[in-house]
Amino acid sequence: MVGHRMKRKITLLIALSMVFALLRCIPNGQLKNNFDVDPVQLFDGWQIATTEEAGLLRPKVMEAYEMYWDEDAFYNAKSLLIVRYGKLVFENYCRDVADRDIKGHIQSATKSITSLSFGVARDQGYFPNIDTLLYDIMPEKFDTDTMKQKISMRHLLTMKSGIAFDNDDWSIEMLVNKPADPIQYTLAKPMYAAPGDSFYYRDCDPQLVSSAIERVTSQRLEEIARDNIFTPLGITDYFWEANSEGTTLGPVGLFLKPRDLAKIGKLVAQDGVWEDQQLVSHDWILMSTTSQTGVPGPENYQYGYYWWVVPEVNGFTARGAGGQFIFILPQYDILIVMTSMPSTNDDKVGTTLSEFLPIVEKIIESVIR
Repeated sequence: MVGHRMKRKITLLIALSMVFALLRCIPNGQLKNNFDVDPVQLFDGWQIATTEEAGLLRPKVMEAYEMYWDEDAFYNAKSLLIVRYGKLVFENYCRDVADRDIKGHIQSATKSITSLSFGVARDQGYFPNIDTLLYDIMPEKFDTDTMKQKISMRHLLTMKSGIAFDNDDWSIEMLVNKPADPIQYTLAKPMYAAPGDSFYYRDCDPQLVSSAIERVTSQRLEEIARDNIFTPLGITDYFWEANSEGTTLGPVGLFLKPRDLAKIGKLVAQDGVWEDQQLVSHDWILMSTTSQTGVPGPENYQYGYYWWVVPEVNGFTARGAGGQFIFILPQYDILIVMTSMPSTNDDKVGTTLSEFLPIVEKIIESVIR
């Protein structure tokens, strides 16, 4: 027993010494050390411009940069990119410029790419009516609760299915315990409300959307995104997790590089057009990024189809836990991307949308009028 305790103490001491050694490698204890803000031409599909050429006041942009650099307010921030008129005008990787070429988990911002992929399937004629009932797509997965049989694709796309399955439970039960039949397992959960009655943000709804897409199209969600969105945008280095059945995760699990995340934003900002090709229909972009339902809470946020709508700045955003954003301001033709670390599902860690908005507002102030 004494030997076992001694081994534990030695292991702990080694771990602590490694931590202290790492901290000594960080100048003055700083986590943010890369000050470069001007984009580099990489011939990856991005055109580069200066902030001045894009009609932005550089001093104001730098004020936004200083806010993002704050190690207390944005301690886990990893990158900040600004695009205007379709050109990359500002780019910083505050911890290490190498982060530009490293895929990061975009967390729940994955949901917004799920929405785009659903839009593609709809454009291809697979979901002509988003009020189609999930029961009509996969009746064998349902139990005898007739209320559940009224869940439509619209309910799932607006987080209003009524299924009582909290995110913490979903992550453990679906991704760790891995039930044999994830769809049937989810649909066996009780209902907290009738379908369409109440907004309740969680991951089970977009996962059911992914399953429905696979059933109707005979293609995985990831395949639809790859063939119709990623490949045309030149996005080749990505990773998208799947569940125990091999079905693409609809709510989370997509890993992208920051510049590729910005390409997704640029596609949406251009109403689904990329190099004169309509990849996602204009009407789906419009519907998914405008308010489809209110969101409980003091912030006055609204929700489209897996995009958050922010009326106070006339914008909308994909958002993921920890501080992952694709924020689009159509009025100013501005796109802002922020990525953060660590990869976490804890909403208390990292940057919330409300905390990110002051940076957005400062960038709006930079617009030359």
